[in-house]
Amino acid sequence: MAMTTKGKRWRTGLIKKAKTIQNQVLHMSAEDYETMLLVRYDKSSTADLSIDALKDLCAHLQKLAGQTKIPALPDAQARKIWTLWQELHKAGEVRDPNEQALNAFVKGQTKKGGKPGVGSYRWLNRHQASTIIESLKNWQKRIIKEKTAV
Repeated sequence: MAMTTKGKRWRTGLIKKAKTIQNQVLHMSAEDYETMLLVRYDKSSTADLSIDALKDLCAHLQKLAGQTKIPALPDAQARKIWTLWQELHKAGEVRDPNEQALNAFVKGQTKKGGKPGVGSYRWLNRHQASTIIESLKNWQKRIIKEKTAV
């Protein structure tokens, strides 16, 4: 079924809205934006999204934009990942305790095949977050094991 001119304009408007929020409000890099699209919609470009997916994307970006003004409490898994990362820093295993370093770790851990990894620990789905948590816990266990063996 062909899209009407009105439908095309609406679709174009949704794409422009999403890109405006990405660039001017969230200041999200193109790489992080593409990663978010891959994770949420399994698409690498806004142009590939359906109208329903574009509506969902705009709502999601607006929610994120609202969080830039008043940070929402992260979910339990995100808090757990952050806490484990800070504990590893205190143990001397993680040199840089900031969010950028954690996101770089997450990106490396979630990279599969030719697809880029997830750009932020806050964007992980439940399964990915559980995998990261287990990875960090296993890292802690190795540290404890090494310290008790010495």
